[in-house]
Amino acid sequence: MLIEQAIKETLKRFKPNQRFLLGCSGGLDSIALLFALKRICAEAESGFGLRVVHVDHDLQAPSSEWARQVVTQAQALNLDVVVKKVQVASGNLENEARIARYRAFKDVIDADEVLVLAHHKQDQAETVLMRLLSGSGVSGLAAMREVNVQDGLTIVRPLLHVSRADIQYYAEQHQLRWVDDPANHDLSFDRVVLREKVWPVLQAQWPGFEAAMTRTARLMADAESMLTEQGLLDIASVRRSQNTLDIAAIQTLSEARTRWLLSRWMQGDERYAPPLSRVEAVRQMMDAQMDATPVVIWQSGTASYQFRRYQGRLFRLPLDLPKADIQERSFVLEQQLDLATGKWQVQSMPSGLSPTFLGQPLRLRPRRLGESLHLSGRVGRWPLKKLLQSLDLSPWQREQVQVLETLDAEPLALLSAAGFWPVAQVVETSGWGMIQCH
Repeated sequence: MLIEQAIKETLKRFKPNQRFLLGCSGGLDSIALLFALKRICAEAESGFGLRVVHVDHDLQAPSSEWARQVVTQAQALNLDVVVKKVQVASGNLENEARIARYRAFKDVIDADEVLVLAHHKQDQAETVLMRLLSGSGVSGLAAMREVNVQDGLTIVRPLLHVSRADIQYYAEQHQLRWVDDPANHDLSFDRVVLREKVWPVLQAQWPGFEAAMTRTARLMADAESMLTEQGLLDIASVRRSQNTLDIAAIQTLSEARTRWLLSRWMQGDERYAPPLSRVEAVRQMMDAQMDATPVVIWQSGTASYQFRRYQGRLFRLPLDLPKADIQERSFVLEQQLDLATGKWQVQSMPSGLSPTFLGQPLRLRPRRLGESLHLSGRVGRWPLKKLLQSLDLSPWQREQVQVLETLDAEPLALLSAAGFWPVAQVVETSGWGMIQCH
């Protein structure tokens, strides 16, 4: 049959004996996929393994009954089934339910399993249109992939090129039973409005509309692959560290390549790219005056970031950076510390602080305005402001600098992202200090 042929074609991408976890809501599409997958996995030559997970969102009164129906049907097919009940956070219900659902999938899936979902051709076309209406670019219009890796999950959608009508015909031919979630007809959801109000009009006027949308997704996926190949080469050519880019190198690229590069770099490991307005703000920041200190803030779905410029480079930083504070603590050799300036370890040094300071209570504090120190290896006292400039510390790193002193306020050392600098007056041979741990 058409559906089983489509599934078999998709599963050719996987090794023999691959194990699959089917996400089954109990609706038409996932029940049809459950039945078809079982038939395919039962074939001797396939060797595939299959089990089922049902996520109970607990949003509808009969949700427990739906879970029981899925369990009954899976067990009738001699398949293992897991029901995972979740709590959906308040806010955008569609989005929060999706987040809870995928979190449940990650909790249940085994390391050697691939997640199978029942999205079909109309789902894909709806996704393309919704993303077009929201102003998505190439990546968004590529929509769902038949096979992809998302948030650590390998996901396969074997019905992505199968129409809903074909799925319904298959289910009716095999006399399958499924549930009809009332939420699928709730016009408070954008996707339902599109499906029940807009879709019939589009289909009536342009009968090939659904196929055209899915074709657009395929073309956009190809375009995104090509853009990504070139874009990753661009990022590699301008990156100076994981979170740092060279502005002069970026400015040799075209505006379009620059925009793509910045968007992908800003995104990092986040699921979604930053909005165009944030990307443009960072691009304009590259043209700021040398003495300017612009900051661009982006709050993603899971974290917040700041983007800053310093000494011809762009920096991607957490919004909440650690700052120097006051601490009283004792130090012993091999001790490890987590400070605003990073991770440190106390070690013996040929020249450093007197061992008499080990084990004694000492104080770490922020630098003071107008403070000066005579650091070991430097001639005379230097104002801390000039010292920090000479160490090429960025403005945010200067806020992390700490002075180590006795409880009587005798300065002993300066700690910064550039290293540990003992004060000249207290340096001894066979002393101790701190080294940064990377």
